[in-house]
Amino acid sequence: MRELARYLGIPSQIVNKASSGDLAAGLPNEALIGLTYEQLDAVLWGIEHGLAEKDIAVQAGVTPAAIAAVQKAMRAARIRDTLPSHL
Repeated sequence: MRELARYLGIPSQIVNKASSGDLAAGLPNEALIGLTYEQLDAVLWGIEHGLAEKDIAVQAGVTPAAIAAVQKAMRAARIRDTLPSHL
């Protein structure tokens, strides 16, 4: 996303602004996730395209444990999406 923003000429103070704390109050999302958005994008791209974990790790510059954490979060999100919203 940041590459696209730069390409579109979005001012650098906006492009480089730290993520908001909407996942945990006051804590930037990247700190909570433990990955930069660029790393997370690379991990998600690798998962979506069926790459091997070792290839994703190299491409994204992350550990296999980080990839496993992303996959776990994706599974939890899928489960959450199947629950009724009116409980």
